[in-house]
Amino acid sequence: MLEYGRATMQEEAALLDFANMVFSLSHEPTDFRALQPVVYDRPGFSKWTQVARENGRILGMVCTPDKVLKAGEGRLRFGYIGTVSAHPYERGRGIMKELMRRTIDAARDEGLDFLVLGGQRQRYQHFGFEDAGAKLSLYLSQGSISHSRNNKSTGDYRFVDISDAQGDDIQQAFDLHQQGQLVCLRQEADFVPILRNWRGRGILVYEDARLLGYFYLNNNSVDEFAFYPGADIPEMLLAYLQSARSGGVSLSLRPFELKDHPDLFASADSWQLTPPLMVRVFNWQAFLQTLLRFKVSRLPLHGGTRVLDITGEGRFAITVSGSEVRVEATSDPADMTLDPLAAVRLTTLALSSSLYPEQPFFDWFPLPFDIPSADAF
Repeated sequence: MLEYGRATMQEEAALLDFANMVFSLSHEPTDFRALQPVVYDRPGFSKWTQVARENGRILGMVCTPDKVLKAGEGRLRFGYIGTVSAHPYERGRGIMKELMRRTIDAARDEGLDFLVLGGQRQRYQHFGFEDAGAKLSLYLSQGSISHSRNNKSTGDYRFVDISDAQGDDIQQAFDLHQQGQLVCLRQEADFVPILRNWRGRGILVYEDARLLGYFYLNNNSVDEFAFYPGADIPEMLLAYLQSARSGGVSLSLRPFELKDHPDLFASADSWQLTPPLMVRVFNWQAFLQTLLRFKVSRLPLHGGTRVLDITGEGRFAITVSGSEVRVEATSDPADMTLDPLAAVRLTTLALSSSLYPEQPFFDWFPLPFDIPSADAF
């Protein structure tokens, strides 16, 4: 008989073996301890894991570490669903549906503001998830950077794997990360392991022995970076490409960061804009208020009050006045009524204004929403 519940610490070795087996059979040889060291290379992940068992055998699992998203002065608690796996010989029994249901119910009961995951869109829409956010991927080649800089020579840069760095420099890199405006807050002890997630590398950058900052490189893509003010990032990337004998590299930005890095966009050969993940929101009041406050802290927005009704989730009066934002439950008539998936599309997707050209919410949407790739699970 199938049984479901929270995993135990005694099961962790078996759970890791199970996940590696399922993903190795379905995709390619997989070692989750190497892919996700901050979760699976230490004890304790069972507290985040829902498991299906039958006669002592593990037949399915879903792991959902909880995290905190910092958006300006605001904070949102969320869970990142991953390692969604069912035994390949036991599919068709509804194991994954039940595990996902239990994961969603547990997240709501624990007071998380939202859940995120990555996966096939139509599959996870069934569970209330929708594509969300926007990530801009720039491709920068040696040629494009050189031309944008009029072929000026680069400075004297040095690149050091963060695993080989000195403690003080790691501390500085960690502090730079924590000062970011849209980041997942990390424990200091987790900083280096997180930069090894997905077999990525954290790289510290020096110029004339002075630490400039760091970047996270994964599969030839700079998916995270933080530098002290004044750093010439295109020049640094050109120096890195020359030292690595690489023709080019991708670099991820959130659209709202473009005004901070016009030199990166000017140096790009090409670019594309995609939704980086899927989200299911539980606490719409906190989600809207936190991210809209973050947006207004960076960009003046049209003032006013509008009411959004999200079917089954609540009706919310949204007020923007100068730098002040309030989102409150209301019984006032709605200016727009949407189901939860449509509400995610309206409030977070870069295509928001094209999908909903008659929306009454001025310039408030899309909200600046993303989870950094190194924190993905």
